[in-house]
Amino acid sequence: MIKLKKTKNLLILLGIFLFLFIVFFVVNPKVLLKTIQGTNLWYFLPVFLLCFPLVGFKAWRWQLLMKKQNIYYSLWSCFKMYSVGIFLSLVTPGKIGEAAKIFYLHQDKYSIRQSLITIILDRILDLAFLFIFAFIGFIIFIHYFAQEVIYLSLAGIGITILFYIFIKAKLYYRLIGSLVPEKYQDTFIKHSRDFFADLKKYNFSSYLIGFILTILAWLIYILQIYFLSLALGLNLKFLFLIPMIAVANITSLLPISFNGLGTREAVFIFFFSLIGLSVEQATALGILQFSIGLFTAILGFSFWLKKPIRLKAND
Repeated sequence: MIKLKKTKNLLILLGIFLFLFIVFFVVNPKVLLKTIQGTNLWYFLPVFLLCFPLVGFKAWRWQLLMKKQNIYYSLWSCFKMYSVGIFLSLVTPGKIGEAAKIFYLHQDKYSIRQSLITIILDRILDLAFLFIFAFIGFIIFIHYFAQEVIYLSLAGIGITILFYIFIKAKLYYRLIGSLVPEKYQDTFIKHSRDFFADLKKYNFSSYLIGFILTILAWLIYILQIYFLSLALGLNLKFLFLIPMIAVANITSLLPISFNGLGTREAVFIFFFSLIGLSVEQATALGILQFSIGLFTAILGFSFWLKKPIRLKAND
């Protein structure tokens, strides 16, 4: 476990080193600083105001997912817990923000298994959106991304087939047998069966509503990036931001990144190179994007101070 933690920390440092490499060796630091200094700060007002509906739509989605598991909270309570999750994800390399929401529910005597289902589905909806919108964005700008469209199509078909086989053949039980110690296997299999039974509570309409709320939340996020690009004086097309933001957020999930630091800027540099914009402008936009997460994290921190998670020794 200690070795795994050390390896994870080293991988996270790679993302930081990548960011520092970009800042000091790929871009001209003086030009980058001048680009950032020329930012029109008035555009930050709509960016920060849009953080409220951004978190609100995601909190609403989570609330609907919880209701299917007979977990009931007001939308305002969901908003606060979701904001705390964003705060903890920002300040912890391990991204325990999602686990924070489980602890909040556990404090109110809700089942960890049922709470975990809502967290997993919440993340799956985000991932599904990112991959679908990345694909749509590549299709729109196919003259730039013909090869990427082919790769994504093949990857999507392959993942769908493998997932179907994995579930249909119940291969997850074999996976449990190979990963879980024998004395815990019966208990783990029982919990796995209960998990999939709880998962069946969701129907097509549940996923459809959840996905609509996901689209609304991510469109707001892309709009925020668009305002930040205007703040830098960039004339970017809104549609061009769709594949760029989707790919940047997918790469931020890699274990070599601390909240997308380094990988986000690298993706922006690649996309900006396609339309003749400088690496300094791409890096500046990547740095400004961090302000969105920072503002929502500040909101989460204020809620955290009012109601911190109480952890027991056995937790």
